[in-house]
Amino acid sequence: MPSSTSPLGTDLSIAGMLLQVDNGASPDAFQTIANVGSFKFPMTCKTVNVTNVGQLWEAMAPTLHSMGKITFDLFYIPEEVTHRNSPTAGSVGAGLMWLFLNANAANKVGLRNWQCVFPDGNSSQFAFTAFVTSFALDAKVGDVFKVAIELTNDGTAPSLP
Repeated sequence: MPSSTSPLGTDLSIAGMLLQVDNGASPDAFQTIANVGSFKFPMTCKTVNVTNVGQLWEAMAPTLHSMGKITFDLFYIPEEVTHRNSPTAGSVGAGLMWLFLNANAANKVGLRNWQCVFPDGNSSQFAFTAFVTSFALDAKVGDVFKVAIELTNDGTAPSLP
């Protein structure tokens, strides 16, 4: 029986993954978001019902692709350059709080290029554009400060490996 294990390995540890955002300059200079604890990139397809009267089972057809709500959690440090409420300054990009407060589809100030760089030795990455559309602080006794971030794509197709 042939092996079903990939010749590239059985798994890929998340340790070493980088989530990066550009500084809004040209050319792009990416900075790594500090203290990321989890990351979700939920691509989906919208579907429509195409069942006709001759069918006994519901038939669905995919239509538009969506990146869904891209989310990540981080361990929050208020003055961390990638977390704070501060605009771009030279080679330093805007902080996540600033990107959230300045998310505006009309002038695209908060729209940024993002990349998730995999620790596979080849720098494989998901690259996409998005606004920061949620910045939810969570603070509990006996825990650390955490923030749940939500990114929303502007309709531009991502670049995928």
